[in-house]
Amino acid sequence: MIGEYPCKVDAKGRVRLPNGLLKGLGAVKGESVEFVINRGLEKCLVLYPLDSWEQYSGKVASLNGFKSEYRAFQRYFFQGAFSLSLDAMERINIPKSLMEWAGI
Repeated sequence: MIGEYPCKVDAKGRVRLPNGLLKGLGAVKGESVEFVINRGLEKCLVLYPLDSWEQYSGKVASLNGFKSEYRAFQRYFFQGAFSLSLDAMERINIPKSLMEWAGI
């Protein structure tokens, strides 16, 4: 996906995902959609559809754990990951720890 999708976070950490973003993530209105949100690089958050997360996390998990830099990246990558699903209002709830980490 490309582009920008402005959205607002409410006081409870909830974000309504814009229709264009939902469409790009493969969400179908009325169906349950699962995501994983994670720390990206440079204080960004990354939202993965579950199938994409499984692909990326599999690649990260397969890195050579005997190399300290790979282990450090694996810890960083998996430590900040949270499972999410859309609520009835097509919102996700960003965990407080990720909001603090990203400066939201």
